[in-house]
Amino acid sequence: MLFTSEWNKYSIETYLANFPSNHEIVGDITLVPEESIPQHDILLAGFPCQPFSIAGVSKKNALGMPHGFLDLTQGNLFFDIARILDFHKPQDSFGKMSKSCSHDKGRTFKNHIQYP
Repeated sequence: MLFTSEWNKYSIETYLANFPSNHEIVGDITLVPEESIPQHDILLAGFPCQPFSIAGVSKKNALGMPHGFLDLTQGNLFFDIARILDFHKPQDSFGKMSKSCSHDKGRTFKNHIQYP
C-alpha cells in the first residue's frame, strides 16, 4: 500500500513524473490523523533540516529566528513522523537527513520514538 503526503505543488509534479501512480497524494501531514494512514511495513519520511543543520541554525541565529523545535513552521514536522511511527510501528523506517543535520547528538530520535 502506498501513501504519500506532500503540500508543494512542484514537488508533487516531480514525484508523479518519477513515480506515476494512481494513489491519492494528501496534503499537509500535520492535518492527517495517523489512523487514516494505511498500515505499512516501511515508512520513508523527510522533513526540512534547516532548523537543525549547522548552516541553517547559523542563518536563523543571525536573523534572530528560532531554530530546532522552536521553529514552529519547520522544526516540528519531526513530531508528526514520530506520531505515525508510534501508531503504526512499521518494520522499518528511513528518514532523510543531511550530513550536517543532527539534533542533541542523535538522541532526539531515541527519546521521541517509542518502539524498537
